[in-house]
Amino acid sequence: MKIKKIRQIMILTILLSNTSCRTAQKNADSTGENAVPEIFQTAVLTKEDLFKLNLSAADQNYQIMKDKAGNSSATPEDLFRLIRAARLANKSTTELNSNAQRLMSLRSDPKALPWINLAILELIRDSISQQKLDLASYYLSRIAGEKDLQIQSEALTASGIISYLRNDFDSAIKQWTDAIKINDGNKAARINLGFLLMRTGNSQAVRKTLEPIKDHWLALSGLLVVYRLTNQIALAQEACGALKSLRPSYSTASVNCSLFFAQNKGDKLNAMTLLEQVIKSTDRPEISEYAFLLKNDLAREGGQTDLLRDAKGSVE
Repeated sequence: MKIKKIRQIMILTILLSNTSCRTAQKNADSTGENAVPEIFQTAVLTKEDLFKLNLSAADQNYQIMKDKAGNSSATPEDLFRLIRAARLANKSTTELNSNAQRLMSLRSDPKALPWINLAILELIRDSISQQKLDLASYYLSRIAGEKDLQIQSEALTASGIISYLRNDFDSAIKQWTDAIKINDGNKAARINLGFLLMRTGNSQAVRKTLEPIKDHWLALSGLLVVYRLTNQIALAQEACGALKSLRPSYSTASVNCSLFFAQNKGDKLNAMTLLEQVIKSTDRPEISEYAFLLKNDLAREGGQTDLLRDAKGSVE
């Protein structure tokens, strides 16, 4: 199989794998902050596509929040943070709902309303993760009149995911675009929109969407694809270097970097070294298979069997 054919396959694979994480929360917990994993929830939510989370850290944070909110004097903020921590720690929907009911019982307190709305967003995310889209839409209707701009932006992000999962891509694009207009720093909306726009081939739109948050590894991995395919050599090389520091275990980025070195720089040795690392380290069989095929194809095109042996030896 020639490089061009494999590249076509890899583009689709990388796009799918890049859009398969869970949703970032807009606030970090003030207690046990270092234990909270950063999670993005984008449109692809199958179990096989979810990035591994640091569930041990998430559970540690959940226990902290549970201890803090476990008494009758728990504040609305305590209960919200418990609900959020429970979702991040992958606790049952029953537990989330039970704590949500505790929080709802405080609705007579004017100070509780903002935390109730944030808790509803957590229930929306939990429903989406379970593909219960009608239930998620119902919860969205509960905060439809909310005036807080950040909550509006988060609600539109969730609405866009629901539209995407219902194959209504035009609505998803509009909702994520509107979410960004309301809150320019909404990373989840930007990442979703950027990867969906990538499928349209509009590289300028992708760059406009993702470059403002290229300090985030997932946005940077999307930009890497665009830089590579538009032959932005300096930007692609910079992205590969940054991703190596930010997310060295991210196999799809390594495959994209290998394609960059092979196609844009003619550096097959470096490309094959990266592919060998992917083959050895990734737990994604489909990515490992493509890396193996691409690596062998590079070796055959070079006509040098020693090249394959040297590349393998360089990472051992």
